[in-house]
Amino acid sequence: MSRDRPETLKQAINSVLAQNKSTAGFELIVSDNSENEDVRRMISKNYGNNDFKLIIRNPSLSSREHFQIIVSELDRDYAVLFHDDDIMHPNYVEAMSSFLDSSNQVASAIGCNASVFKKDILQPMYQMHSFDCIKRFDNQSDFLSQYLFGRGGKAPFPGYMYNTRFLKKIPIALLPCGKHGDVTLLSSLLKCAPIFWLPNSLMHSRLHGLNDNNTYSVPNRICLLNYMVKSGLMRDDESIVLFRCDFWYKWFVGQSIKNIFLWKNRVVLKFLSLKFFYFMTKKIFWKGFAARIKKDFL
Repeated sequence: MSRDRPETLKQAINSVLAQNKSTAGFELIVSDNSENEDVRRMISKNYGNNDFKLIIRNPSLSSREHFQIIVSELDRDYAVLFHDDDIMHPNYVEAMSSFLDSSNQVASAIGCNASVFKKDILQPMYQMHSFDCIKRFDNQSDFLSQYLFGRGGKAPFPGYMYNTRFLKKIPIALLPCGKHGDVTLLSSLLKCAPIFWLPNSLMHSRLHGLNDNNTYSVPNRICLLNYMVKSGLMRDDESIVLFRCDFWYKWFVGQSIKNIFLWKNRVVLKFLSLKFFYFMTKKIFWKGFAARIKKDFL
């Protein structure tokens, strides 16, 4: 999935073409959803006609429309919707397909671990999750709880391998929570079959200023919080409360200094202050705080 990032796309393409093909074959398709010609020029310059299939979206689509049309075009049993700013480990396809072959279990999707880096892939900052064995999820409540603080982390969304049969059943256009549709998509797949996470670090996730998770929407976060509660998580659970504090904190620090004394800002500041004194004695707070420092400043 590509949009106006030719240099990082080149690295992503090369990482897929460099896959160990000893046990599993695959087809590589680049779906170019760019608003300019830079990606097309880069591909024309660096790749021959037989390296992969190129599809040009004209006019360009929204990210959800792009995802939706790609899913509608899938014609293989399994698919990976990789992003143009990440890098695939050479053993990704082999490890993921080997799990499918050996487990004898039907899965709606399989996730992996990832090394997160900013500038130098050889100097990773941290791993996306800390699990050292395969995790199986059978219900939405257990799965969604992994997106809260202190739960060990989560599998990266671009690294999932989907069972196409189940993925096509999800009404992507109707998924709630806007930019958090990746979470609600995966959660919806659990109605079809379990999701598995492998402990293997099989991709490198690039952290940069244009990452989608850097854009922030309070309504989307509130929607996700309500979605989690409707799926079985308890609203007064400490992890849920800390999750709520986190998105109001992000909203508050994004406010203009001249509006800092507006009544709604004072309400949010009072809420955050009270919760800070409550949580500062809790281990879960300091784990979440350390994770945020590592992500934002290291």
